Amino acid sequence: MFIFLSIFTNYIKYVLLLYLIAIIHELAHILVALFFKRKIRVLPFGLYAIIDNIEELSFLKENLIYLAGPFSYFLSFLILILFKNNGMISNYSYLIAQNCNKTMALFNLIPYYPLDGSKILDTILGRLFLEKKSRIIRIAISIFFLLLISFFLWKEKQILLIVYLCSTLIFEIVLFKKKYFNFLIKRLFNKKPQKIKITEKEDIYRYYHTYFYKDKRMCEENKIIKKIIGSKDKN
Repeated sequence: MFIFLSIFTNYIKYVLLLYLIAIIHELAHILVALFFKRKIRVLPFGLYAIIDNIEELSFLKENLIYLAGPFSYFLSFLILILFKNNGMISNYSYLIAQNCNKTMALFNLIPYYPLDGSKILDTILGRLFLEKKSRIIRIAISIFFLLLISFFLWKEKQILLIVYLCSTLIFEIVLFKKKYFNFLIKRLFNKKPQKIKITEKEDIYRYYHTYFYKDKRMCEENKIIKKIIGSKDKN
């Protein structure tokens, strides 16, 4: 009985340490988002926060929010050292927690949706390409990394984790059009001044006020958006 309680107590300790690292990670996102005056919705258990209208921020501010999570590694690193030095956790627990902390920081930088690395990549693609194309490229890169991650996870027999990662990507692909059109609708009401960029394709750039130019005809982005949305309604 005492052996069982000892094992159970240690197991709970590891879970709490991992939960603490995850909370610090998400809290870092939240604090930076609040600094930039964004509204936050925290999902149950405090392990995921939804930041409203983050796409309205500048390229720099958006990336600072995304990078805050992986960079919370340094805060968690110091907290774990404090726990160890004050005898709150054993050396063994400390090493396990630090390894998990490092793994979480590096794993979140992988450009696979919905990890932070994918969101950072998404902002870079949003500067380089038209919106729809940037979203397609992001999904293509996510598929590549899903295959790569699954290869290693399969060796470790982490089948449930593979299923979870596959389901998140499938969900993102299914909602592709809906999220794209929601972005366009929000953009219609976004009056924030932006630099101008001209394109010959009927789409818009995320971080620029877009003008469509073809056959000696110039068209402002609101008309482009209405035309794209109108073509969707006809279909």
